Amino acid sequence: MVAPWITACGDAPPPSNSGGPPAQRVVVHTVAEREFVDRIEALGTARANEATVLTPNVAEKITEIRFRDGAQVRKGDVLLRLDDRSERAELAAARARLSERQDALTRAQDLAAQRVVSEAEVDLTRSELATAEAEVEAVAAHVEDRTIRAPFDGVIGLRTVSLGALIAPGDPIATLADIDTIKADFTIPARRYSLLQPGLPIRATTAGMPDRMYEGTIDSLDNEVDPVTRTITARALIDNPDRALRPGMLLEIELLADRRTSPAVPEAALMPRGDTQFLTVVVDGKAEQRAVQIGMRTPGWVEIRDGVAIGEQVVIRGGQGLSDGAAVEIQSPLSERQPDESR
Repeated sequence: MVAPWITACGDAPPPSNSGGPPAQRVVVHTVAEREFVDRIEALGTARANEATVLTPNVAEKITEIRFRDGAQVRKGDVLLRLDDRSERAELAAARARLSERQDALTRAQDLAAQRVVSEAEVDLTRSELATAEAEVEAVAAHVEDRTIRAPFDGVIGLRTVSLGALIAPGDPIATLADIDTIKADFTIPARRYSLLQPGLPIRATTAGMPDRMYEGTIDSLDNEVDPVTRTITARALIDNPDRALRPGMLLEIELLADRRTSPAVPEAALMPRGDTQFLTVVVDGKAEQRAVQIGMRTPGWVEIRDGVAIGEQVVIRGGQGLSDGAAVEIQSPLSERQPDESR
């Protein structure tokens, strides 16, 4: 909320100053607090929360495709099967051998109880059983290698294979991506590093949807600064429940850092002299020139970090030519309309 103009009645007589110049009429503003926040702009790239290219572990012919392009899939869903007839036959044989070893161990234990065979023979039979169990597990793993499952929930992309095709390890089948949450990777100058921390809010837009604003938070920062560009990479997480954002999109990112309240004055109150900014403060009816340290600028307002206190009155109009100690008369804006009072 814009602070009101603080004025005094304009019909009071100027301070007595026999023989001196008359008091100069000025319009003042009472210094009050406003909220400021450092805004950092950056360009980022949208990335999937999780993404992988599906590919087989073995070379084999495709016998079944169980997904549609662009479909939502769940972790563990069967997406594609390869020819596994030979492996299933081996698995059946391995299970038969396992059953035989289990029966052999039972017989050996019964005979050992009757002292017909030694404990060493029982131990040998038990070892053969363990070998048969391991063989079943190994063959079962080979069978499972012929079944491609979704490793996590996500949206599957366009498939690049067809039924009956022979594929080998490394051949891409399709891309699976979790885009319910989007990772936004962006870089900022290393000198702004101190403003960043996990949990800092960001806002993001993309050219494809310029009227839509996405909100997120910084999740993590890279562990080193690029020695060439002197920038550091940050990663933010953005909720994307309708999956409108897609990996690879260019994002315009705005960071809102160091939110604070500080004394503020209208821009019209500043008087630059070289590299220093001054304000004219009214103290007991006298003008006082005061150097100040300024911070952020927002439309019409300037943050004052040092040099003036909340509640003090600063001249915003009519202060031309005023020197330290000059008498001033605070003028009511009703008696003389100012062109920018509505700002």
